[in-house]
Amino acid sequence: AILNFQEEFDCKKIISQVNSKELSLNTFNGCPYKCEYCSLNIPYIDYKNYDVNYKEINECLGASNIESVFFSNELFFKNENDVEEFIETKNKLNYEFSCSLRAELLNKEIINLLRKGNCKSIFLGIESGSPRIRKYYRKQINVKELLHNIDYLIKNEINIICSFIISDPRELECDLNKTIELMREIKNIEKNNKYNALIIYEINKIQFFP
Repeated sequence: AILNFQEEFDCKKIISQVNSKELSLNTFNGCPYKCEYCSLNIPYIDYKNYDVNYKEINECLGASNIESVFFSNELFFKNENDVEEFIETKNKLNYEFSCSLRAELLNKEIINLLRKGNCKSIFLGIESGSPRIRKYYRKQINVKELLHNIDYLIKNEINIICSFIISDPRELECDLNKTIELMREIKNIEKNNKYNALIIYEINKIQFFP
């Protein structure tokens, strides 16, 4: 069974038993978005909401000696309000964190909040440099805005993991070339900012099974 962290587990008890100063924490399974290539939205339909209790999580972390947290949810923030609520409840807690975020959600205000909250790195699912392929995937990404936001993330010393998909049966050579070109543009941002932060690529190859 897929369990909601807040409803099924004692947050304080779990975190109090952690001996390490680093923690990987999954607060909820599933994702409310419906990207074509992904099935992670299926668990989401079993719940009436996708609300994460950021206040409870930060109260528990604040009472611990944990210094770094990786929130391993498929999607830790679903909208701008989530980011604001998390940073507000995190307040003056100094632990650094990493998480996943929709590329379409990024803007200067969100990035400023992430920096204020001591965000170390974020995961972005870009998936393709081709508008045609992104349309299949239901990824509403404006590349010009994406590059601007990546530049601002690097200037704010936030590391980025960018996910791309290759070998889609609908992908033509011209589509793949557009993905490669976008990857080059993104890496140039890292170089132009004198590597204030790192950009890492995760390349996912679509596999077919008999």
